Amino acid sequence: MATERVRNGSERLKNGSETAINKSGTAANGSGTATERVRNGYKQIRNGYQTDQKRLRTTMNGSERFRNGYERLKSGNEQQRTIQERLSDGYLTAQERVRNGYKWLKNGY
Repeated sequence: MATERVRNGSERLKNGSETAINKSGTAANGSGTATERVRNGYKQIRNGYQTDQKRLRTTMNGSERFRNGYERLKSGNEQQRTIQERLSDGYLTAQERVRNGYKWLKNGY
């Protein structure tokens, strides 16, 4: 019986917890315990969310956007684009131009 349980992947560990792999759907739906997340390589950053390498959420919070170089457009729409993408479109705010070393021409453009 015990060997069948091991073969079927339902044998419990000595401490009473189950492995993340054998637990149905743990890795997929992100409901693993903290220990399982650490064992599977999920690291936690200070604000309590997973890092973007192995993240379970699809949207980034503000600190992650900042860390990854995303900035909101000034027009107020929710689309986020990287500074690099905006550079290729030729669109930066005045503050960003100054910060990135762009000089204004004398005619104001």
